[in-house]
Amino acid sequence: MEKPILVRSTCEAAVRDQTTTVECRAASTAEATNSKDILHGGWLDSARRSLQCSGLTDGASTMILNSIRDSTKKQYTSYINRFLAYIDCDVFNISHSNVINFLQYLFADGLSYSVINTAASAVKFYLEIVGHRIEWTLIERYKKGCFNVRPSLPRHTDIWDPDIVLSYLAKNASCVELPFLTKKCVTLLALVSSQRVSTIHSIGFSDVSFTESKVSIAVTSLQKQSRPGFHQGVLTFEAYEDSALCIVASLRQYLAATSAFRGCSQCTALFLTYGKPVKNASKDSISRWIKDMIHTAGVPSVFTAHSTRAASVSKKFRDGIDVMTILKHAGWSTSCSFHKFYNKNLLN
Repeated sequence: MEKPILVRSTCEAAVRDQTTTVECRAASTAEATNSKDILHGGWLDSARRSLQCSGLTDGASTMILNSIRDSTKKQYTSYINRFLAYIDCDVFNISHSNVINFLQYLFADGLSYSVINTAASAVKFYLEIVGHRIEWTLIERYKKGCFNVRPSLPRHTDIWDPDIVLSYLAKNASCVELPFLTKKCVTLLALVSSQRVSTIHSIGFSDVSFTESKVSIAVTSLQKQSRPGFHQGVLTFEAYEDSALCIVASLRQYLAATSAFRGCSQCTALFLTYGKPVKNASKDSISRWIKDMIHTAGVPSVFTAHSTRAASVSKKFRDGIDVMTILKHAGWSTSCSFHKFYNKNLLN
């Protein structure tokens, strides 16, 4: 696909009228960012150099870059690198037209609205960091056009009934093999807690404590919904009368089965791999275990591990649990996300 000619910024004349000090600073910043070496050194390095050229210390520059999570940086990297390659790394001679043309380049390549939106956010973040702010109004208008042409709609309007999985677990209560026990515990925890896979993955062995009839799980790391003034509280679960479906009994059984592996530096997480070498389970492993369990139980294969979140809260809501309790368990501060994305009809 042929790239359109880059539109030169009209601010060049104004730059020439600046004082010698500002000109020197602009030149230093341009040297830090306006180079094809960016693609080799990484956009984070060029962004840090640009911040330092503006007068910030290394610590202050790092703190600004830490305003987004590592997962977001990883997600942004692909789009920022593609954008820099698209404009030949000429960051200071672009306008909103170049950004829109880049997004159209991605759209014409078949990418979805959600990807276009993420790419736009990545580009905006990078341009702000390197001190090149452009008019964003027309870009927002372009994004609305992308949504109207290629809308990003919910993948499923209905969700599976957790009773399907619970019935399967009850029928196989006698199975105590470690692979089954691991998948059972992680799936039960996902259903009773309504938490994301990333939250379950972050739980450490030391975060879990028991009383006679309860288990408490402290969420000690930043989660997707964490922000100043709001963080997921301690997850507390009461013992259930049916031990086959009781998260307290299941976790006790799982920890007893994995006790021989505890204590080493590579086995600090709640959930461990059951194949050799035994180590902390990755987020992908936990996701795969949940998918294996729900699909084996009879849930259609189109549903992913994340679907346990919608299945759990939808079932709780239809069983009469009040919305505020659901929000507290799932880690939402308002009911907007629940009603908009997760409250679905249960499949028969």
